[in-house]
Amino acid sequence: MSFRSYLVAQALGAFNDNAFKTFVALLAVATMAMDQSGQLIAIAGALFIIPFLLFSTFAGAVADRWNKKKLIVIFKAIEIVLMILSGIALYFNSIPFLMTLLFLMGVHSAFFGPVKYAILPELLPDSELSNGNGLVQMTTFLGVILGTVAAGLLLQYFKDRPYMSALLFTAAAAGGFIASLFIQDTPPLGKAEPINLNFPVQIGRNIKELHVHYSVYLATIGAAYFWFVGAIFQMNLLVYSKSLMGLSESAATNLQIIIAVGIGAGSYLAGKMSRQQVELGLVPMGALGLVFFAFDLAFSFRSASRTSVDLFLL
Repeated sequence: MSFRSYLVAQALGAFNDNAFKTFVALLAVATMAMDQSGQLIAIAGALFIIPFLLFSTFAGAVADRWNKKKLIVIFKAIEIVLMILSGIALYFNSIPFLMTLLFLMGVHSAFFGPVKYAILPELLPDSELSNGNGLVQMTTFLGVILGTVAAGLLLQYFKDRPYMSALLFTAAAAGGFIASLFIQDTPPLGKAEPINLNFPVQIGRNIKELHVHYSVYLATIGAAYFWFVGAIFQMNLLVYSKSLMGLSESAATNLQIIIAVGIGAGSYLAGKMSRQQVELGLVPMGALGLVFFAFDLAFSFRSASRTSVDLFLL
C-alpha cells in the first residue's frame, strides 16, 4: 500500500510538471509567431531547469536531514497552491506570471526529486530496488505521457478559456497530496550537519567529492547526459515538428507521447532484465541507442513514420 501510494504521488507530480509545461508551450505555438514561440519555449525550458542547478545539492541535504514522508506531503501541498495560481496566470494571460510559475515548478521539482529517490531504500528491500526503480521510471513516464496528452486535449477544448485547464492541474495535485498521506513514515537517516546556503560553493565541493567516488561520478555524468538529451527533445520537438515537418499541434503532441511511451517501456524492461540486482551492463546498451537513434533523426524529418520509430527507440 505504501509503495503504491508513493508511485501514485510521484506519477501525478510528473503529470502536472509536463501537462503545465507542455500546455504553456502549445499555447505559445498556437497563438504566437514561430520565432516568438520558439524563444518563449526556450526561455520556459531554461526557467524550469535553472532551479535544478541552483538548489539540487541543498535539496539533497534537506532530504537526508528530515523525515522524507513528511517532506513529500509538504511538497504535494505546495503543488496544489502552484496549480491554483496557474489558473490565475492563465486567466489574465500573463506571460511573466506563467514564466514565474514555471520557475517555481522547477524549484518544487528540484526539491521533490532527491526525496523521491532517497526514500526508495526505506520503502523496499535491497533485492527489490532495481525493479522498484524500473517501476518508478515507468510510472514517471506514464505521468509524462498522460500529461502530454492532457495538454493537447486541454488546448483543443479550452483554447479560448485556457484558465479552465487549471482545474485538472489542481485536481491532479490534490490526488498526489492524498496519495502521499498513505506513504509509510520514514525516520531521517542523514547527519544533522549545517546546511550550506552558498549554492555555487557547495556545488563545487560536491563535484570534487564526486571525483573521489569515480563510479558515482561516471553514473552522474551518464544521468546528466540522459536528461540533457531528454530536455532538448521535449522542449524543441514542438517547434521542430511544426517548422520542419509541417505537423499540427495535435500531431506534434503525438511525437512527444511516442518518446514517453518508449522511455516507459524501456524502464519496465530494464527493471525486469536486471534480475533483482543493479545491472550496469544495460547502461552502455542504452547509451549506444541514444547516440544511434538521435543521429538518425537528422535524416528522418521528411518521414513521419521514420521519425516516430526513431523517437520510440531513442
